[in-house]
Amino acid sequence: MKEKILVVDDDPTILQATLDLLRDEGYEVQGARNGREALGALLGEPDLILMDLMMPVMDGQELLRTVRECERYQGTPLIVMSAGVHLAAMAAVYGATWLQKPFGMEGLLAAVTSSLQPAAS
Repeated sequence: MKEKILVVDDDPTILQATLDLLRDEGYEVQGARNGREALGALLGEPDLILMDLMMPVMDGQELLRTVRECERYQGTPLIVMSAGVHLAAMAAVYGATWLQKPFGMEGLLAAVTSSLQPAAS
């Protein structure tokens, strides 16, 4: 079964390139342009959420908080993509993996693969 990844980014170029790359790698993907759209897409039960922090309508920090407050998504892996390095510590508070923009596609794929691997018990 294909893993489902929700990609949230307000930059249409980054969003489309990320969706295309992940689709080409065999993942089932869905895109959202802001936090509010992402909340609607959560009903599709993603296996991973890959998101920007600085977005209009509902920013990434509010989306992170909302996702982690919902019991259903507390264990869903999150990868935060942002150029705002000062926000890395905030992402860690929510148990998110940090991916510094700009990033290479190899780095993105490595973060996705790592985040989707089951935790060692």
